[in-house]
Formats: sequence, C-alpha cells, structure tokens
Amino acid sequence: MQKSFELDISNLDENKILELNNFCLNFNKKKEYTLIPIFTKVFKVFSNKKKKNIHNICFESLKDIINLINPWITNDILNIILTEMNSSTKDFIKIYGLKLISYLADKNPEQIKHNLINLITPISGYLYNPKKIVSKLAEETLTNIIKCNGNKDL
Repeated sequence: MQKSFELDISNLDENKILELNNFCLNFNKKKEYTLIPIFTKVFKVFSNKKKKNIHNICFESLKDIINLINPWITNDILNIILTEMNSSTKDFIKIYGLKLISYLADKNPEQIKHNLINLITPISGYLYNPKKIVSKLAEETLTNIIKCNGNKDL
C-alpha cells in the first residue's frame, strides 16, 4: 500500500522536493487526484523569493507531476497556474507559470487546444510586462499554445 505524501510549504527545502520526486517515481496511477493539491503547494513556492534556491528543482518536480497525471487533468493544472499567476505580483510565479503552460502545450496539445479561449487573454496580458523575461516568455508561450490549434494561418 502506498503512503500519501504530505507537503509542508513552510519547511520546503531541496530534500523535501527530492522526496517528492521519489514519491512520483513510485506513484500509483489510481491516486493521481492526490497530486493536484501537491502541485498547488509546490507551485506557490515561486511566490516566495526566499525559496529562490529551490525554484529550479520545484519546476522539475512540477514537470514530473504533469508527466504522471492523465492529460485530461490539464484543465485543472491550467486553472491552478493561471489563478496563482493572476493573484501574485511576484515575477518568479509568472516566469515559471508561463514555462509550465508552454511545457503543457508541448506535452498535451489536444487539451491546450480546448483551452485556448481561456489562455490567450491572460497570457497576452503579460506581453507588456516591465520585466523583459516575462514579456519574452509570454510571447513564446502564446506562440506555443496557438500552434496547438492546428490552424496554420494563426
């Protein structure tokens, strides 16, 4: 029987993220719904500037979670990402959120295609962000998600 994974965001460090990665490797597909709250907690790390040293490993862990879950849960993942990006003023959450959306577009283009209407407006809003990296990532992400449409004219 697989034990559940508890994640305390206040004490999150590299060892805890590595433990999460190990949990993902031994994951039971029947319990994939348990990864959504974990995804949310790990994603919120990007809003904490003091945890900047573990941002990259958190990003990799989130990609691992995306690889584990059913592609049709993509809509839930997008809602988490967009909600956190819109409610935070921190640039790191926007940067990693855009990177994750772009990753989802590469991995699950069919599901992104069904969410284009909900994605274009929020991502377009980041095109004129004062931080050049955010605006550049917004442009790349927008290009990437529009490719999922399958319409060569767009």
